[in-house]
Amino acid sequence: MNLIITPVYKAFKELRECCDAIDKGADQPFYHILVDDNSGEKLPISPTANRIIISLDNDVDPSQHEMQMGKVMDLAFDYALNNVEFDNFFHIESDVIMYPHFDTDMIEITKTLPDNWGTIDILSVNEDGGTTYPCTVHHRIASISEEDLLDELEFPDFQCTLFSPSVLERYRKREMRYTDFPSHWDILTGRKLLELGYRHFRTRKVKAKHPGGASREALPKR
Repeated sequence: MNLIITPVYKAFKELRECCDAIDKGADQPFYHILVDDNSGEKLPISPTANRIIISLDNDVDPSQHEMQMGKVMDLAFDYALNNVEFDNFFHIESDVIMYPHFDTDMIEITKTLPDNWGTIDILSVNEDGGTTYPCTVHHRIASISEEDLLDELEFPDFQCTLFSPSVLERYRKREMRYTDFPSHWDILTGRKLLELGYRHFRTRKVKAKHPGGASREALPKR
């Protein structure tokens, strides 16, 4: 069983696409937790036997959204630990639309990675198939294999991120928490894992459509 957690803040059109793509594209059994941080409206997604919705409504200032999302993710992960048996953990953003077989493909690719791999991400592309944010700004630090389209990163993209069994075990034991870092999980989580001896990768074999910043655009402008 694969656990998938998706943090949600508005961007409902993309969220529907995200869930539809997971339902149609996943090969393996999964349990999907949508965890909503004060969107202010009922999510346009119906719970199912393998998808639940956890919603926070604590009247938080929307400008603090990024600071609160760590609490939201920990809440979802704690629920999973107490209610779901799972072997793999995917973090998939709500505006990331996966292509078919993403789960099987990513898990197969991990078999080719060094033993100290910590995370692996996908390549974000636009409607035309061209590389898009965040991959256009978060550049690889090394090409591990051009034949296998595998790159090494400084930190995870947190688009569709699969965590290694070793890192997952640290989350299970609560040695690591999303709330270790109030914001900027990608850089700060990545930095912590690097300090622990893990490495981060991106496969260009597995792609996902990313409209880009849909939830971020919903935040109030400062």
